[in-house]
Amino acid sequence: MKMPPVLCCIVFLFVSMLSAVARQQEKPRVIVTTDGEIDDQSSMIRFLMYSSDYDVAGIVQVNGVQKDGHSKDKWIESQIAKYAECLPNLRKHNPDYPDAEYLLSVLAVGNENREDLHKLPPLLSDSEGAQLIIRTLLDSDPRPVHILAWGGANTQANALWQIKQKYSAAEWAKAVSKARLYCIWYQDGGGKWIEQNLPEIIIYESGAPDHDGDMYGIT
Repeated sequence: MKMPPVLCCIVFLFVSMLSAVARQQEKPRVIVTTDGEIDDQSSMIRFLMYSSDYDVAGIVQVNGVQKDGHSKDKWIESQIAKYAECLPNLRKHNPDYPDAEYLLSVLAVGNENREDLHKLPPLLSDSEGAQLIIRTLLDSDPRPVHILAWGGANTQANALWQIKQKYSAAEWAKAVSKARLYCIWYQDGGGKWIEQNLPEIIIYESGAPDHDGDMYGIT
């Protein structure tokens, strides 16, 4: 017995919707933190080109060793504008590329003060970027959150410290279960501070282990 054409269309749309939901749930959630220096600007192009393969939960601008951050340069906004121009063609190859407007909506500024490279996370001022990390770790989505530190990790460290100090034990346990930190070189010592003071947090570290914690005098 043949299925009526209208019913076929309904079934097809329903199956397509379920497939899209399944793909989204399988994707890793990612928050990238970047100091905006030239290497990170190059990395961001690649990050956007592969953004169909993961769920971008946040893009946070943080401090670097050269200057007090680069958020005022609007370099990420410029790159996302170029991404928007390419988006129709990108979606011919993969429909899962996120809207440019969505990427702008999850763009936040963390701690960009270069002098704070030398401060322990509890002494750092709160920031929009830290609050984005907190919200994501405490939301209802059970997937792990992969927080990438392309520069330093003191914004992440401050966010985790706030959860540990200001939220319930159950909320801290949720954050611990979801957080996956990836640090490159522990640039500002934030990664080493987390390692020593919040040992429950999973950290993947790459490069220059002999410099760990130098910024804080941690050995």
